[in-house]
Amino acid sequence: MERFKWQAKYELGVPEIDDQHRQLLALANLVFEAMESGKAAAVIDRAIAALVLYTQTHFIDEEDLYGALNSSLADEHHRLHEELRQEILELQQAAQSDRSAEMGDRLSEWVEIRLLPHMMYEDRDAHAAAAGAE
Repeated sequence: MERFKWQAKYELGVPEIDDQHRQLLALANLVFEAMESGKAAAVIDRAIAALVLYTQTHFIDEEDLYGALNSSLADEHHRLHEELRQEILELQQAAQSDRSAEMGDRLSEWVEIRLLPHMMYEDRDAHAAAAGAE
């Protein structure tokens, strides 16, 4: 079951970033489904490691983009990414000792309360600030 479905309201209008956002949701779905269905620890560990790695790669790409576009919010966006990086690393660490459905709920909460709003609002703000700099 797909927990996180891509919606048009998540689109930023930058194909590379939108594709990466879709991939982040797909990876979050993979982790959630592995936890919900009681998959083996190694499967869960690999799934969450992939989510963490891709999150970090995506944030670097976004920061490079907004830096290159001279977004006035580039530094603030980097700070927000640092918070999100720390949070996903903490979730990864917690998942190593707790692979329960409850941990899946914690991941879902992080996606719904932190990642999706970041994509919909903070990424849009940074992009608009870059567009305003042109």
